[in-house]
Amino acid sequence: MAYVLPTTEADSRHVFKKRIYATLLQVTKNENPDSEMRIIRKCPEVDWRRMWRNIHSSGLSSAIKSTWYVAINDILPTHDRLTEIRLVPTNSRPKCNDPDSVVHRITDCGDGPLQWTWTKQKLGIILRMDPKHIPKEWTLYPDLHLWPPQRQAAVLWILAHFVFYRLQNN
Repeated sequence: MAYVLPTTEADSRHVFKKRIYATLLQVTKNENPDSEMRIIRKCPEVDWRRMWRNIHSSGLSSAIKSTWYVAINDILPTHDRLTEIRLVPTNSRPKCNDPDSVVHRITDCGDGPLQWTWTKQKLGIILRMDPKHIPKEWTLYPDLHLWPPQRQAAVLWILAHFVFYRLQNN
């Protein structure tokens, strides 16, 4: 555990905070250098820096960002995840008997295919492309770079609200 000297009369609040952050940064650097997030190890092909920048700059409400964060980091209690940590015997979803994953819950289960098709059509209009070329992975890994910025913001807004709706109503 790191020790941070208590504040003195000569220290301003800003200086004290800076000292705390410097200490925490040093502690973090001294820990295991290979300790990266599980999802980053699981999906190394995703441009994580761009994806987080997209999510934080999209102007979404905190509830929608939180739901999308949970989906992206694969911390929903899906049967795939629960089987991985040996809490359930099978990874199939009781509703449909298909393997239960976050992507399955968002795009494939229940009314998901119908709603995903409709959403892809709207995205296809905005992007001026065939909807069949819009991958399901965009719902979990929005590391897009579109021009102009308004188009990117619109696509991110639609994807985030779709994921939020599907996970709240599923």
